[in-house]
Order: sequence, then structure tokens, then C-alpha cells
Amino acid sequence: QITSNPAYDGSPLYSPDGNYIAYRTQRRPGVESDRFELTLYDRRDGSSKAINSRLDRSVSGMAWAPDSKSLVFSAEDEGNSSIFRLAIDGERAVRIVEGTTNDDVKVSPDGSLVFTRQTISHPVELYRCGADGRDITPITRTNEAALAKIGFGAVENIRYQGAEDTRIQAWLVKPPQFNPDQKWPAIVLIHGGPQSAWNDAFSFRWNLHMFAGRGYVVFAPNPTGSTGFGQ
Repeated sequence: QITSNPAYDGSPLYSPDGNYIAYRTQRRPGVESDRFELTLYDRRDGSSKAINSRLDRSVSGMAWAPDSKSLVFSAEDEGNSSIFRLAIDGERAVRIVEGTTNDDVKVSPDGSLVFTRQTISHPVELYRCGADGRDITPITRTNEAALAKIGFGAVENIRYQGAEDTRIQAWLVKPPQFNPDQKWPAIVLIHGGPQSAWNDAFSFRWNLHMFAGRGYVVFAPNPTGSTGFGQ
């Protein structure tokens, strides 16, 4: 046994040089929406240290760089899922891929990244980019032919003033043949929890376009308590 945290510890990942085990940890027992921090266990002296304390986001999938000096990981990020890089000797994570929903990141031997990407209007495909997050290019186009047959409505990422002057993020999805000069019925979709979020991701269960395609303007808000907006 290498941890004694009464809350969650999991997703262990050995560094390529064998000196460390990176893992995700929470601090509040029994609170499933508590922030997942990135923690390093040093196999040489048995010490553990959280290394992303300055980032108020919950660490998801992660991968080591080939030189064992940094990690990359994905995290929900205000309706999206971004990819961050974090050096093991620092606490400041750098956002290197943002916008849309990016996840399942892996690092190639040359340091470039391979990851999944999706949006509300596009199912998951594989992408690659440089170690710095630039030159994002698709690897797969599995859904291209099917998507060419579908007319999706416009998707807007909006913000509005909520209770106590809190800025709230939401998704607005319009019908494919939307005309602003006409009145349209609206549907408000409320996610459960509230420890969840409507992200810029394609869903086979709650597909926003399935509602919009029937002539509704879809309003999908992420109220206070939604994941991806801080602890």
C-alpha cells in the first residue's frame, strides 16, 4: 500500500524512467464531484505530492512525456475539455489544446500528441498535434460520409448573468432551418447532479440536435455546480 488518503486515489501511471507513479486523488471522502488533483508518488523515497494545486480543474485522462519530466492530461474546462501540460517540478499547468472536447491523450516518442476530439455536431475522431499543441490535424474521418447527409443547426456558446451576478455558460442549438424573424418553441435541458455538465461533445443519449431537428430552439445551461468550472 503506497497511499493512505481516506478519499479517492486511483488511475496510477508509471513514469517511463520508473521513478514515479502519477495518480489522481481527491481530498473529500464520499464527494464524487470533488476536484481530481494530479499527485506524484516518488518511488525512491516514498513521498507523495500534489503538483497541480494552482489549476482549479479536475484531472481526467493523463499520459507521461517520454523524458519523464512532464505529464499531459485532459480536464473539463467551462463546457469544453482542454489538454494541459504540467512539469513535475512545478505547479502551473499550461493549457495547450483548447476548445471542443479533447480527451484520451497519448504522447508519441517524438513528443507529439494523439488524442480524441468531438463537438456537439461531430462524433469522436482521432487527431494529432505537436508537443506545443499547434498544427492540429485529423487522423481519422470515420464519420465524414454520414455527416455529409445531415443538416445540423447552428450551435452557440453563450454566457449570461445568473444568481448573485454569477456568469453562467450555456449552449444554444437552433433548428436547421432557423429563421430569426419567426417565433420558435424552446426546450430547456437540465442536466442532473448538478455534478455534471453539458459539454461541447456528441452524445448518443442526449443529442441536442435531435431536439433541435424537430423544430425547437434548445437551451442547455451549465448552472453553478456544473463540473468543469472549478471546485
